Amino acid sequence: EDYGMEEIILKIGKNTNHVWAAKSITENVAKDVKVSVDAIGLEANYIAVKTFIQAKEDFSSKGINVSFSPAYVVLITTNGSKTAVRWDVIITR
Repeated sequence: EDYGMEEIILKIGKNTNHVWAAKSITENVAKDVKVSVDAIGLEANYIAVKTFIQAKEDFSSKGINVSFSPAYVVLITTNGSKTAVRWDVIITR
């Protein structure tokens, strides 16, 4: 764990544009920001996976290896608490 490192949690939904989400991941990583992605539900996680494939292509063209590690988190939403998948973006240069 890198303490003091800026962190951002991107929220991906079923209507998120995966190309723009991947661009946000690569731009934040370039600024040394620790990135995680939250997705609630099947459709949102499908878009998250599409995002990760796009990001992986973007990173590999720069010689950067990336992986995505999932875990469950409980998020408080306007409709009560929901279980989401939080994907941590892991960079190895």
